[in-house]
Amino acid sequence: MAFQWKIKERLLFGYIIPVLVFLGLTGFVYTSFQKIFADFKEVEQMQQAIITSNKIALKGHEMIASLRGFLLLKDEDFIGRYQKAFKEFKETIAQANKINKAPLQQQRIEKMKQLVKEYDEVARERIRLSRQGKEGQAKALLLLHGKGRKTADELIRLNEEFNQTEVEFLERQNKQAKEVLNSVVLILLIGAGASAVIATIVAYIISYEVAEKINQATNAIATSSSQIAATIEEQEKVAFQQATSVNQTTTTINELGASSQQAAQQAENAAALALQILMLVEGRSQNLIEGEYSKLPTLNALNGNLSLRENVEMLAQQIIRLSHQTSQIGNISGMVSELASQTNILALNAAVEAVRAGENGRGFAVVASEIRKLAEQSKKSALDINAIVSDIQNAVTSTVSVTNDGKKTLDTVIAAINDIVVNNQQIALNSKQQAVAIQQVIEAINAINNGAKQTASGISQTKIGIQNLNQTALNLKSVV
Repeated sequence: MAFQWKIKERLLFGYIIPVLVFLGLTGFVYTSFQKIFADFKEVEQMQQAIITSNKIALKGHEMIASLRGFLLLKDEDFIGRYQKAFKEFKETIAQANKINKAPLQQQRIEKMKQLVKEYDEVARERIRLSRQGKEGQAKALLLLHGKGRKTADELIRLNEEFNQTEVEFLERQNKQAKEVLNSVVLILLIGAGASAVIATIVAYIISYEVAEKINQATNAIATSSSQIAATIEEQEKVAFQQATSVNQTTTTINELGASSQQAAQQAENAAALALQILMLVEGRSQNLIEGEYSKLPTLNALNGNLSLRENVEMLAQQIIRLSHQTSQIGNISGMVSELASQTNILALNAAVEAVRAGENGRGFAVVASEIRKLAEQSKKSALDINAIVSDIQNAVTSTVSVTNDGKKTLDTVIAAINDIVVNNQQIALNSKQQAVAIQQVIEAINAINNGAKQTASGISQTKIGIQNLNQTALNLKSVV
């Protein structure tokens, strides 16, 4: 698939081409001017070198003139001028060595330095002889060497050669700078013309393509807006129908809310009734029933200071107490049986002793026999009592078991009633929450109803906006 350029990218590309040409010209101009600035800097150094060379020659001539003045006029002031000129000569030589880097020019500066140095040696000797009054020797030395004229002529020659070399270099630099400036002007003219031509061509191409794209887009917008307008008109009808349906739903939800509130009240009454039953079973006071829950007349007829649970518990305690007493009777009967056994043994022993006593113990034997019979009867009675006590204990045990089972059953009933109370309370709470939720649903339905009305109104406004958009697309199409 071929790469499709967006309008923004096309416009950006159209601006980039002139910008790139401008940046290229700017870079070329900057480089050229940097070169010109470098040439100007070299020209400045050459001018400074020429000035320095002229100053070297000038200071050399000042030294020669000062020496001649001293020799002719004998004025010590010329010696000061000579020394000052020689000092400035050396400073200028040092400055010239820093400025000039060309080997040929440095050789000429070195020759000037050597000439002046040799002249200074001869000059000092002349000054010394002149101060000592040896004028003849001083003049002879002057005529012998001829240093003054030769030094001056040589300094002039070297200075002219130095300056000529610098001037020729200056002319070459100026010519080169002019050529660079001419090329810069030519490139700028060519670049400006090329930029104008390229920008015009690119602008035409981009404007043509953009106009074509906009024309296609306006056609698509006009077609789409017509379709959207038809669709929105249908949605407007549907929105009004939905608003009517939501209004009917709101009425139904309001009725459901009233029913849920009534169900919550009934569940609360059922929870209160179950709670009163639980209070009565657990033995709470009648005052508590007549207090908080007196509004339920069904339970107000119930009386009694004790609950069913308390009565069952008291019966179980009495039966257990009877079992303990019966057990004590059994213990006493056992003791009587044991006592009868001991008495029987004693009676038997007494009978044996009575037999041993013969006639004297016959009456005692009769008594012992009666005591033995009485002991046997007592033992039999004790055994009968033990049998009866055993039957009573078995019956008491069965009664206690049945009572415990009834107590457990009663606990189960109480737990079931308690569960009923909790469940009824939970049902009442859920019914209240359901009523609150239904109220919230009513509010939400009302909000939806308002939203449906606003949606219908918004769709109408959107319909108008789509019509305006369609007209705008047609106007844009006519302009493009």
